[in-house]
Amino acid sequence: MSSMTSVDACDLCGGLEFTPDLKVGSWQLMRCRECGLVFTSPRYTADTIAKLYSEEYYQNATGYYYSQLSEPSADDLKLASAAARRLAHKGRRSLDIGCGRGRLVEAFKRTGFQALGTEPNEMAVEAARKFGRNVVMKDLSEVPAGSQDCITAMHVLEHTYSPKEFLAHCYRILTCGGLLMVEVPNYASRASRELKEHWQPLYPDTHLYQFTPDTLTRYLSQGGFNTLSTRRVGGGGFLRAPAPADNCGDHEHRDGVPTQICSIRELIWRSRRFLYRLPFAQDIIRHVFWHVMKQGEFIRVSAVKSRSGQTCQ
Repeated sequence: MSSMTSVDACDLCGGLEFTPDLKVGSWQLMRCRECGLVFTSPRYTADTIAKLYSEEYYQNATGYYYSQLSEPSADDLKLASAAARRLAHKGRRSLDIGCGRGRLVEAFKRTGFQALGTEPNEMAVEAARKFGRNVVMKDLSEVPAGSQDCITAMHVLEHTYSPKEFLAHCYRILTCGGLLMVEVPNYASRASRELKEHWQPLYPDTHLYQFTPDTLTRYLSQGGFNTLSTRRVGGGGFLRAPAPADNCGDHEHRDGVPTQICSIRELIWRSRRFLYRLPFAQDIIRHVFWHVMKQGEFIRVSAVKSRSGQTCQ
């Protein structure tokens, strides 16, 4: 049986006509002519993908796996605190889908949630439990309806075989007025446009969809969610990649990048890292880099479960 299959219809709009968008090694990204959604086709079958995540994924993503060994980061705690402010009632419950070793689960626990995480990789689940984190191997179809006040899915949606089906599960699981927080790579970012097939977050073998703010918010709207905020976050964007150390040298050009441009990038990047150490400077610098300069390589959206286009009360 073949481990590859082609996409017949767009998951977002049902469109049947696609055009090639970008070739990344042996992988082809296609764009729907109707809605503009970009996705990998041909791709691994659903069974192949499931086996990859349950058995092999962390062998190919060791950097992420070991990052989960650490305590929750300041950003993890900020995310959890923002959810806690939105959901101020007692007994609030959270679910982090695709939680790895449960670092974000721990952050939500510390901010007063009854925090749960789901993860398809047995090795990660066992490690999370050793940390005392409430992480289980459970399919979303097994999670009871209306059982969670907040769902986080950070860098998960691009891995799903059908984002529409995934969001339908989230809608079912959330309580009335429940909060959904999603983060994905930003295919519309400046770094993506400039670097094309060399943009690091592509991973077309396991990132089956490449989202823009427009396609992501359309998915949420169709799934019954009202978007609260859409932010560009993360990364150094085009300033960091290609990195000066790898692509700039004594020659006039290196990999098509003029030395002068590399020098400017390196100066800005090093200045940014230094300024981050100054009190209260980090949020200002991030705003300038991620939003004003459009260097944010990821999209973070917060949305609430709605009914008939109105927020659930």
